[in-house]
Amino acid sequence: MECFFCVLEVQDMTSYQDFVMNKLSTIENIGNTNSIFVMAEIKHSTGLEF
Repeated sequence: MECFFCVLEVQDMTSYQDFVMNKLSTIENIGNTNSIFVMAEIKHSTGLEF
């Protein structure tokens, strides 16, 4: 079993639902999906501070 991680940025939940229902779920080899939603970003950094 292979797992993939996909990050999406959509305009609204309707756009997300459209993507999942009409694009992602039509791919034959995808058995199931899980979603996690970020409502707002508090801090964005890519480096470690020492």
